[in-house]
Amino acid sequence: MKEELKILEEFEKDSKWLADNYGKVKEKYVNKFIAVKNKQVIDNDDDFHKLIKRLRDKGEDLRRVVIEFVPPEDVVLVL
Repeated sequence: MKEELKILEEFEKDSKWLADNYGKVKEKYVNKFIAVKNKQVIDNDDDFHKLIKRLRDKGEDLRRVVIEFVPPEDVVLVL
């Protein structure tokens, strides 16, 4: 249970970092999928599946990585 809580806390910190730095991230990574860990972009790609494969090949625990797509403009998603 402690491990799961730690993973959630790390994910929350990285999500907040991404939200706080979204403008700078968007300038550099527009139209890309990005992977964020420890408050930094650790990888990016145009192709989601290539990014995931590369992260796995590097041994990254995907539960500890925030993965987002950076759209070219503000997009509203209706779920």
